[in-house]
Amino acid sequence: MTICAGRTVSLTATAGFSSYTFSTGLTQVGTTNQATGAAAGSYSVTAINSAGCSNTATGSITVNPNPVVTLSSATICAGQSATLIAVAGYTNYSFSAGLTSMPGQPNIATGTVGGAYSVTATSSASCSGSATGNITVNPKPTAVITVIRTTICQGESATLTASGGATYVWSTREQSASIVVATSGVYSVTVNTVNGCSDIASTTITVNPAPVLTVTSATVCPGQSATLTVGGCEGGKIVWSKAETTASILVSPSITTTYSATCTVATGCSSTISTMVIVNKIPSYTAVPHAVTASCTGPVANNNARIDLTTLQNTDRADIVAGSSYGTGPVYGAPTNITVTAGAVSFANLPNPGTSQPYTIRLFSAGTCHTDVTVIVEPAICNCPLSKCVPFLIQQNRTGRMALR
Repeated sequence: MTICAGRTVSLTATAGFSSYTFSTGLTQVGTTNQATGAAAGSYSVTAINSAGCSNTATGSITVNPNPVVTLSSATICAGQSATLIAVAGYTNYSFSAGLTSMPGQPNIATGTVGGAYSVTATSSASCSGSATGNITVNPKPTAVITVIRTTICQGESATLTASGGATYVWSTREQSASIVVATSGVYSVTVNTVNGCSDIASTTITVNPAPVLTVTSATVCPGQSATLTVGGCEGGKIVWSKAETTASILVSPSITTTYSATCTVATGCSSTISTMVIVNKIPSYTAVPHAVTASCTGPVANNNARIDLTTLQNTDRADIVAGSSYGTGPVYGAPTNITVTAGAVSFANLPNPGTSQPYTIRLFSAGTCHTDVTVIVEPAICNCPLSKCVPFLIQQNRTGRMALR
């Protein structure tokens, strides 16, 4: 008889005799002609009839080994599939409910639900062995990205904060819970738990451009005005530091002043630009201009009248025209300009006028500012009145020389 290990087989002798004696290793069933055994080997039985005669017969038990089976266990994350593997080499495998055998690989099965599972393997001798394994399912994290605003303006940044796990890996390769971004794009994060389970979340950041502004500047003299104009804010809203809301404003600062304008476009993005209006100081003086009348050579006046100006401040150059108004006289930088040195300038070799002659002198600052000064040059009187003339006589002496008497 052939059995599998761990089982018992029944050996039966020919019936009809008075008694039966089985060899060691077999257990007779009562006084019958049957005995049971579980160990492999050769066995005998002796039968005695009613006449007291006996005879002996032999038989054997063959014991085939049972399969030695193992079944792996697996730990997975929720939503994944676990693979359990039984030892290979047997004829047939039967897995418990909840596992699905893999086609072509009968010793392998998959499952998705946590719990204990078993497999029974059957050998070619029809002997079988069983084993158990477990599937442990760890919960999957839920990845979440928190951001205050997903649409920002150029020059701004957005802070992305991930939650739901123990460690974080961003698409930017950063490995912190929070990252700061300033460019448009899709950002994703992989959230991992201590059990190795992970989840992925993503968000899109849009960066809108800020307006690119231009603005004019100006240099003026005290009392003058300047127009400042902002460009690049078409379709947007402008607010100046003076609260005006037009692209161009008129300003009349008394001192050098900085102005700023902020442009906000439909996306909510804004830019601010600043400009300066420089107020140049006007030329000034404290000493009264001095007109020097032309000198005389006898009764004839020379053309060397002169006008002197001193204590000049904020004055770079000066020029002169005859008359009480400067009119279209030389401008700053003209060849006739005279450079002011040490706060003083002189206009020499002026013609002797026949009557009182006004001259207008324009004092120029280093910029465009000027001050006009009118100075009167009086005519030189060179004739000699009778009451003041000294008569003299020229005579020729004996030597032929002239003598003054």
